[in-house]
Amino acid sequence: MYPRMLSELFTRKLLLPKETWEIILDSSEIGFQKPDKRIYEIAQQVSGVKNEKILFVENSPEHLQAAKDFGWQTFAYDSQTPNESSRELMNFLNKNNF
Repeated sequence: MYPRMLSELFTRKLLLPKETWEIILDSSEIGFQKPDKRIYEIAQQVSGVKNEKILFVENSPEHLQAAKDFGWQTFAYDSQTPNESSRELMNFLNKNNF
């Protein structure tokens, strides 16, 4: 079962195709939101991945900086130019062996 917010995104068909993830952290269920460092700590702990191995894709500079401060790799995704941003993200992933 998905957390409330994610279920709502699927119900409204705002997130397609429907994906299955091993770990889902829903800030509305956890009680912390970006850029609160506790959300990053929880994400890292639950994932079991070292901070330098985490890639955080985001469009908010404030949230990107919080992730960088936590030692994560970051990618600034511009949702105003999704095709270009997606192409740049793929290049980033390929270049950095993700």
